[in-house]
Amino acid sequence: MNRNKIKLLYVEDNPIDQQAFERLAKKKADFFDYKIAASLAESKSLFETNSFQVIVTDYYLGSETGFDVQKFANDTPVIFLTGAKDEGIAEKALELGAYSYLIKDVEGNYLSLLPVTIDNVVKRKEAELEIIRLNEKLKQREIDRTAALQLVYKELEEF
Repeated sequence: MNRNKIKLLYVEDNPIDQQAFERLAKKKADFFDYKIAASLAESKSLFETNSFQVIVTDYYLGSETGFDVQKFANDTPVIFLTGAKDEGIAEKALELGAYSYLIKDVEGNYLSLLPVTIDNVVKRKEAELEIIRLNEKLKQREIDRTAALQLVYKELEEF
């Protein structure tokens, strides 16, 4: 991969799931630059003091949820991880603006999908930003051309 490491915030309160992610991250050391938060408060603190390209959050975070993470994420893409029987939560997360979700299976197979899901989400966000940039450039071009035409029209009137 020719890109920089993806800056990732991984929000998970279960130590076993944290360890499983860390094993994946070590295998993909050239892919992730990550921080792990074990709670909503810790994730919010890390988010405020770091720059992340994507947030991966479990839904259940003790007394809080991934929806609470999504509230402070601003424009940072969020990927939800939900339990095998939580498809409704995944659906609601997408309705609220999550970029993607993965269903956590007991065997941990979802972890093999996580790198490609993260990469796709980051590419989607980059494409969205490029569209915004190009749209702004197009608007400026329209403003410049309108001003030039108005000047020509004014000169013709004076002629």
